[in-house]
Amino acid sequence: MDKKNCDRIIYRGIQAGIFIVILILSINFSASSIASAEIITIEGIGSYTIGDGLDENLATARERARVEAMRNASEKAGVYVEGISVVKEGKLTSDEIRAITSTVMQVQGEPHFKVVLVSDSVITYQCTILVRVDTSQVTEKIIGDRKKLEESIIRNRNLEEENKKLAKEMSELKEKYSNANSDIERQKIKENVADNDKEVWANKWVDVGNKFFDKEEYEDAIKAYDEAIVINPNSLRAYCNRSMSYSHLGDDVNAMKDANKAMECNPNDSGVYLLRGNLYLFDNENEKAIMDYNKGIKINPEDADFYKSRGWAYMRMRKYEEGKVDFDKAINISRDCAAAYVGRGWYYWYKKDIDKSLLDVSRGIDLGVNMRFAYSLRGVIYMYKYDMKMAVANFDKAIELDGNSARDYYLRGWSKFKIKDYLGAENDYSMALKLNPNDEEAKKELEEVKKCLKKRSL
Repeated sequence: MDKKNCDRIIYRGIQAGIFIVILILSINFSASSIASAEIITIEGIGSYTIGDGLDENLATARERARVEAMRNASEKAGVYVEGISVVKEGKLTSDEIRAITSTVMQVQGEPHFKVVLVSDSVITYQCTILVRVDTSQVTEKIIGDRKKLEESIIRNRNLEEENKKLAKEMSELKEKYSNANSDIERQKIKENVADNDKEVWANKWVDVGNKFFDKEEYEDAIKAYDEAIVINPNSLRAYCNRSMSYSHLGDDVNAMKDANKAMECNPNDSGVYLLRGNLYLFDNENEKAIMDYNKGIKINPEDADFYKSRGWAYMRMRKYEEGKVDFDKAINISRDCAAAYVGRGWYYWYKKDIDKSLLDVSRGIDLGVNMRFAYSLRGVIYMYKYDMKMAVANFDKAIELDGNSARDYYLRGWSKFKIKDYLGAENDYSMALKLNPNDEEAKKELEEVKKCLKKRSL
């Protein structure tokens, strides 16, 4: 097959759908080295004081002390995580440290509570928690899965922010209560305290759901988020995280319902626009996705994820220049925005700047992007450069990530044919036809490779 036909095959691969993308919202880091894995036991201590006539729920007071103890343990464990992991071209961000720590940290036994009598009407609950950290998990279980880490960052950051907000709100309510001048005012404050208590318990179930989510046990995660919503029907975090769980299970309808409900809970939270925008993007509703990304950018204009995702939406609408601008913006905000490099590599491919395309796609892959599309695109680039061995290697990885793309099998078969791996080409063309029985080009190529095998056998 000559170079002209090679170009035709590559172009056909692109047009037929190789660029139908499922985005991986990537966090990019790698372990530099670990001298030896070790098990670290860490003690977390927290406390919470009740009294002064507020009639607080004792069980909730214990839960507040437990949350503080977990936060204390997480901070200590984060020191170890930061010490054994290094981001390419920089240190781990605080969000990345917290997300990794939350995933590798395992509570040992039950929390230990101690009651300290401060006065006749005031007591303090002290909570001690022991957690175990297996340092080998930092690289073995976290670094290999960028999408999971990104989602964990979003969930843990949001939950931590929510718990801090509730603690601050409770402190302010206590101060208001001590300065209240009427029974009516004090009663109103008690009602606010009761609402705050509900949110604390709802967040406990959100935390339980997050643990299931981290283990990819999405159905159990949904059940936990259900409990959170029963306690607090306006739990933004529960709706957001349940939406992501439904999405992982392929239930796009309920995923969108929960994203919309999360937006009703707080239309000023930029994260809900990213969540819903991505759901629209996955469903190829690119214009709706862009509308949500635009709203999110107005709230948080320095979040690279919005520009990266909007860039993909523009590219899929063939608005290539707009996509390029957004990828540049994402990279300027975050030099390690892997998916933005891959997207910009796609743009350079469209512009026929093959060397820049290869450079950016490879940069994204080196940063750890875990996208079938990235390897498919790089495979096509190597086909264009007539480096068929490298093309095969990249299609191998693309198929390993997602073995349902007939195009990947077809293009790998064609690449194998060019290096005279006729048996491998036959297998790949056959698989391409199994996935897409109406592929006339694959049928023709399969007949050609069978002829070559027949000649070889003579």
